[in-house]
Amino acid sequence: MTPPKHSLIISALVLYAGILSAQGPDPVQTRLYENHRLFDRGNPVVFNPEWGPFFHGVASGDPLEDRVVIWTRVTPESSAGEPVEVSWKVATDPLLQEVVLSGEALADTSKDYTVKVDVAGLSAGTTYYYGFYALGKNSLTGKTKTTPGGNNPNHLKFGVVSCSNFQAGFFNAYGRLAERKDLDAVIHLGDYIYEYPNGVYGNPDLFEERPVEPETEILSLAEYRTRYSTYHLDTNLIRVHQQHPFIAVWDDHEAANNSYADGAQNHDTLTEGPWADRKAAAKKAYFEWMPIRDDAEEQVYRTIQY
Repeated sequence: MTPPKHSLIISALVLYAGILSAQGPDPVQTRLYENHRLFDRGNPVVFNPEWGPFFHGVASGDPLEDRVVIWTRVTPESSAGEPVEVSWKVATDPLLQEVVLSGEALADTSKDYTVKVDVAGLSAGTTYYYGFYALGKNSLTGKTKTTPGGNNPNHLKFGVVSCSNFQAGFFNAYGRLAERKDLDAVIHLGDYIYEYPNGVYGNPDLFEERPVEPETEILSLAEYRTRYSTYHLDTNLIRVHQQHPFIAVWDDHEAANNSYADGAQNHDTLTEGPWADRKAAAKKAYFEWMPIRDDAEEQVYRTIQY
């Protein structure tokens, strides 16, 4: 009799799996955000040209036996709001020469110039490499892996992380996971970002060294997008997304502390507007910036089997 598959249920009601932010600087941490200026009072972003237009790296997620989501973000060359054509390819080799699938996508303002492709037609239990091309430049080459499918594995290894507060410490744990060659995926149990203003919650010694944008508490869609942009400029976060597929779920800080259906501890409707508006903005930014499979109702509950 064939043994049953292990079913990995991703639920929004999860417990913390530990604090992600280690407390010391990583020698390989170059902190891209020191070289880049994010959105500031409506001005266009200005980045180091050597990294453009894929300053935020690449990512993959929600692996299944025959498909996986690949993600990137294109930073436009101007603030005119014009769409950008993006090509992508998936291959079986790191040089992207043995291409198995390729296609075109469009990055535009409707999704903050993020690009997400649900690549189907892949083989189970297989390592793939992928990359993007836009505005005359190639992205980093990402690495991902499909689930085993009917081939029941003898062993599985996952990295499990949560509570990634940018100002609590350096993302050394991400960097260590990026160095691992034996992981099937990284599971993020939520609190991928924190909504607090700059210099309020974390390690006071790092408030100036690791500033978040915007400096105020995030409420609007534009502000949530900018906070994700800040996080995705961290070198260790870029590296771990580049090396492993993510299986991610939100907790509360992706919107606001101790949030629930009709409000949150850290939300005041008198001064911060309707909770429904803030929640909708938080959800939209999350689905834009995370390598999670899109759902018509932005439903985060899903099943991934190993």
